[in-house]
Amino acid sequence: MKLAWKEHRGYTPLCSERLDASLRYQGDLKETIYIGPIEDDKSYLNQWPSREILPSWRFTMELYYEKVRAVGRRLISLIALALNLEEDFFEKDGPVDPFLRLLHYPGVLDEKVLGSSAHSDYGMMTLLVTDGVPGLQVCREKAKKPQVWEDVPHISGAFVVNIGDMMERWTNCLYRYYLLERWNNFKYLNEIIKMQKVKLRNAY
Repeated sequence: MKLAWKEHRGYTPLCSERLDASLRYQGDLKETIYIGPIEDDKSYLNQWPSREILPSWRFTMELYYEKVRAVGRRLISLIALALNLEEDFFEKDGPVDPFLRLLHYPGVLDEKVLGSSAHSDYGMMTLLVTDGVPGLQVCREKAKKPQVWEDVPHISGAFVVNIGDMMERWTNCLYRYYLLERWNNFKYLNEIIKMQKVKLRNAY
């Protein structure tokens, strides 16, 4: 099954990304499927597995995409209200246009292997689903040396919400992003949906 990588959609194999460019190793040990907006004029670029292999996969992913997009839109409207702005402030110049990332981190025995090296998220915010398998960590004080990393606890039925670089800039650091990293001590599968504006969706 081939899912070509095109305009930030499709499949990226193991070690094809290295989020922390300062590290010298083959790449982050994860594989990813990217799904872009499903209703805009570039929705045809999304890469879907054959229905013969996974007959309900596309339907399930599109349904999930819309459900989580609704959660993200609600969250950014609440952020706007908290900033004393109009509820639809962040959507006035265009719709929120999220990307869904399905990430698989293969289990390894080497405790030094990173599935996602230290990074910040580049959009408005990220909604992250975890499954209870440990390994996700956050650094609250990114400028402090040495950096202190904390485990992110799993809460069943809840999202981990992370502020992105864009939101930190827009709010003049009132809402701050944290650094994230993911250790591959265990087999792990999660989903990420990134909320970002149409005009900046290809910025990374």
